[in-house]
Amino acid sequence: LLRYMLGIACFVGGVIVLQSQASLPPWWAALPCAALALLMSRLRVLAILLLLASLGFAWAQWRAELRMAQRIPASLVGQTLAISGTISDLPQQNRYGQRFLFSPDSAGAWTPRQIQVLADPKYGAWRAGERWTLQLKLKPIHGALNPCGFDLESWYLQHNIAAIGRVKSAEKLADRHPPSLLTIRAALRDKVRAAIGSSPYAGVIIALTIGDQGGIAPEQWQLYAQTGVTHLISISGLHITLLASLAAAIVRVVWRASWGMSAQRAAVLAGLLSAVGYSLLAGWSLPTQRTVWM
Repeated sequence: LLRYMLGIACFVGGVIVLQSQASLPPWWAALPCAALALLMSRLRVLAILLLLASLGFAWAQWRAELRMAQRIPASLVGQTLAISGTISDLPQQNRYGQRFLFSPDSAGAWTPRQIQVLADPKYGAWRAGERWTLQLKLKPIHGALNPCGFDLESWYLQHNIAAIGRVKSAEKLADRHPPSLLTIRAALRDKVRAAIGSSPYAGVIIALTIGDQGGIAPEQWQLYAQTGVTHLISISGLHITLLASLAAAIVRVVWRASWGMSAQRAAVLAGLLSAVGYSLLAGWSLPTQRTVWM
């Protein structure tokens, strides 16, 4: 077990070395270290660890290069492009209109994975899963980085958002797609909003139900931050484990009462399915994925 953990640590170490670079190094930067590992045939364990570190560095470089290649070309900055695609997240309302992620079908030579779109209130409501042709004025990702402040550009990079676009005109496309997990989440959010009404904690209930935190008021976030409970609002280990444990306990009791004593496997399966289902409903974010795998 120790040697496996040491190997994983070396791979992760290579990733950390890449992430700590001030700029993205070329693809061949890990080759000297890998070549050195291959030459160290007599020190087999050390050679394997060095090779794993090189692989971690190379893998992180490859992933970073893919993300950076998505960024908007300088020639398109400030241009207005007609882009067809799909609303790929739950639109959020703010005082300037609505904000949502847009997944283009194609944008010519540059086809980004996602664009963050800002739309004025005059365009009305936007719904997840809808298809539109948008005239977007594009600008690059930019954020002010202050000590101990939020790194906005890093957040955009993590979510593979290539550019920011403001809607100049929009045309809704008639083609429809079958219901998806995203449209189910959107419908459930609408039902919760309709049921709760104008309750000040409607945003919190929605966040705990489907992982959408956009409806939580800033003053509430400030209160949670001051009391140190913001982690309780994000669906992750605590919520998923509680739901999975509750499902497992109910199935165990019902199974034993109905079919005898062999209830442990059924309870474990029920807990696992509950954890996966709740995580999917919450958007399958990284914290929920970690909890499910663990």
